[in-house]
Amino acid sequence: MIDYALLALILAIVSLTILLGVVLFLIYQDYVSFVKKAKTLGGQELYDRQQAIIKKNNKSKASKVASIVVDVVVGIIALELVVFSIGMRVSHNIVNIPGTESTYVVVETGSMSLVNEKNTYIKENKLVNQIPTHSLIRLDKVKSKEDLHIYDVASYFNKSGDLVIHRIVKSYEVDGYTYYAFRGDANPANDPYLLREDEVAYKYNNEHHDGLGNFISYLKSPIGIVAVTYALIILFAIDHNGKAKDKHILSYKVVKAVKPKID
Repeated sequence: MIDYALLALILAIVSLTILLGVVLFLIYQDYVSFVKKAKTLGGQELYDRQQAIIKKNNKSKASKVASIVVDVVVGIIALELVVFSIGMRVSHNIVNIPGTESTYVVVETGSMSLVNEKNTYIKENKLVNQIPTHSLIRLDKVKSKEDLHIYDVASYFNKSGDLVIHRIVKSYEVDGYTYYAFRGDANPANDPYLLREDEVAYKYNNEHHDGLGNFISYLKSPIGIVAVTYALIILFAIDHNGKAKDKHILSYKVVKAVKPKID
């Protein structure tokens, strides 16, 4: 059976790769055309261009340091985007914030985005904290069962290791432990098993960011990772092309043209 999703991904990556090749070829052709044109320049024009490049390169020490800092910061941010994208895939969309007990998660399913008509308790209790698909949400670590209440949106890890974010709909006391039944607002039935109080990992604090979540979802997708990587390659090629042009102009040995005096 044909996996159309995989086929679409492969075609998208191939298309991006072809686009990358075309862009790099155009950048190279731009340099080749520049070299050909440089050979036709007169001595005065070459001299003026060299002086402009020298002036640009002879920036103050502070300006050079600032330029280097900007390049380094941009490079770090770009690298972080790639690492973050890959990390999100590895960590099942979970981002732990160092030094805090909060976790950010991109919600990939729609089980909390809509309300199933069978879940009448949602309307009766005016529960309006549904979570749109692809939202980036904040979860706070559950320290004890006192943090949990009926109709709270909380989360747990299922047997596959995935984080499930659903609403607590019932609780049961068994042998001194509290067990919770979960259900997604869009689902017609409870989750297949009860969760003991110490198995509930996080509680949703109603903070969510729709646009940022969509952006992160794209970044961590295979096509997103490829697109970001290719964009970095193109930016590097453009920067290198500009420096190569300056180096080529400076390679000519010319002197300033002196206009003869007219008596």
